Amino acid sequence: MQFHHIFPKAVLKTSFTAREVDDIANLVFIGGKTNRAISDKAPAVYLPPLVDQLGEPALAAQCVPVEASLLEVESTRLSCLSDARGLQRR
Repeated sequence: MQFHHIFPKAVLKTSFTAREVDDIANLVFIGGKTNRAISDKAPAVYLPPLVDQLGEPALAAQCVPVEASLLEVESTRLSCLSDARGLQRR
C-alpha cells in the first residue's frame, strides 16, 4: 500500500502550498501498481474508470469525491479538501 494524492502534486503545485497538497484530505491508500499507473493524471481523467471498475462505495470508503464537479482543480480550490476533511472526522 502507498499514499496517493487524489489531486497529484504536479496538478496542484502552481496554485496550492505544499501543506495543502499533502493535506490528509488529499491522500488515500492504494496499491503501488495502481499508484504508478495513475502517476500525475488529474482525478477527472483517472477516477471515472476507477468508479466503473470498483464502484462508488469503494471510493467513498476513503472519502474520495466522485462528482464530476469536484474533480476539477479550478472549480473546487480548497472546498473539496475542506469537505473531505469534514467527512474524515466522522
